[in-house]
Amino acid sequence: MADGTRQITVVGGGITGLAAAHRLLTQAPEDDDLRVTVLEASGRFGGWIRTEEFAGRPVDFGPDSLLTRAPWAAQLAAELGIAEDLVAPAAGTSLLLSRGRLRVLPRGIMAGLPDGPMPFVRSGLLGPLGVARAGLDLVLPANAPAADESIGALIRRRFGNQVLERVIDPLLGGVHAGRCDDLSLRATAPQFAAAATADRSLLKGLRATAPPPPPPGTPPPTVFQAPREGMGQLVARLLEELEADPRTTLQTGARVDRLSALDADAVVLAVPAYAAAPLIADAAPEAAATLSALPYATITHITLAYDPQQLPALPNDATGFLVTRPEGLLMTACTFVNRKWDRDASGDAFVIRCSAGRIDDQRAETMDDDALIAAITGELRSVLGISAQPTESRVTRYPQAMPQYRPGHLDRIDAVTAQLTQALPQVRLAGAAYRGSSVPNCIRDGRDVADDLLQQTKHEEQHHG
Repeated sequence: MADGTRQITVVGGGITGLAAAHRLLTQAPEDDDLRVTVLEASGRFGGWIRTEEFAGRPVDFGPDSLLTRAPWAAQLAAELGIAEDLVAPAAGTSLLLSRGRLRVLPRGIMAGLPDGPMPFVRSGLLGPLGVARAGLDLVLPANAPAADESIGALIRRRFGNQVLERVIDPLLGGVHAGRCDDLSLRATAPQFAAAATADRSLLKGLRATAPPPPPPGTPPPTVFQAPREGMGQLVARLLEELEADPRTTLQTGARVDRLSALDADAVVLAVPAYAAAPLIADAAPEAAATLSALPYATITHITLAYDPQQLPALPNDATGFLVTRPEGLLMTACTFVNRKWDRDASGDAFVIRCSAGRIDDQRAETMDDDALIAAITGELRSVLGISAQPTESRVTRYPQAMPQYRPGHLDRIDAVTAQLTQALPQVRLAGAAYRGSSVPNCIRDGRDVADDLLQQTKHEEQHHG
């Protein structure tokens, strides 16, 4: 800028943009006269991280946990001074609604695959033929893909259809609101991609690439964590740090329609791909076309409070359940919030949060709130026997929230990055659309582009010096 200061503008105030801004400010050299502006089009920061009071307790209306094998959220929490506030959910059982029954998911399945076939036999998730077919993975010849393929292609080839349709698709497909037959292996399930090349057998490859077991007598590491006060605590602490720094400007209700309108030396576009595309279209039309073609699924959360005295006995020790696609239900997942998270509560209601929406199921998008609540309470009556009406309810909609990584996604993103670097060298893309859609991955992406911009500035200063 003309006055000698360096202005970096972050477009998008979700977790990616806030993490990028925080990284820029904390990693810039002390003598760097830097200014950082975060522009958010909506009326609030945090994106689809949203923790609010509901029925007397803090409830997450967006993502409610962090995957611990992705360490970047924990690293940021430590920098923000809230590392000790990261807690694990209750160690209850997770269930899967399959073939009309709630079945216990084998322990270990959330982190990969359990040891051997017996947990599947006991759970009833797989029939005898499904167990036998899965066991063939141990004797089939190596057939790891030479290029990226879908999760479904690998799992069907190694373990058969039942493992994919009854176990893996409800887990991975459900998390991404997509179909495993359409989701990129490398981009969406890198742990499976690594295992496929680590051993002839995928099961043995998963064991070989798994973290080492804890010492004897040590409890196993948790798969998920979350801030004690809910995911919004992470956003709140980021905002506190940014607001306390005089080099920062935070602005909501600030929609950006043209890059040329920004008086900035560098720009981080921490917005969905469909929002970034028109901003770069004039300078990088091929990259913009690739971003515009990235499909998204809409997610809806239906949160219900019940009088505990009117509830039937819920599955013992369960914290919730997932729903397999063949069930045909509107809901894709259900969480018993009181059981999953031990948080201070001033009310005595029992809170249940249900999710709806997949890339190939837009029914929830076509229903108004009352119809959606009626449909979900009807499904809860069928699955859990809940006949009581909720005492409080809320519908939270996230249009085009979940990007769908098709096979070859990472190669396409690499091409977009190369095209953008050539056309707009001071612009960076970051967020859920690119290299991982989980909260930790978004944090990593924001921090990485911040480091990249700082490194670029250092090189430019050395060159001119």
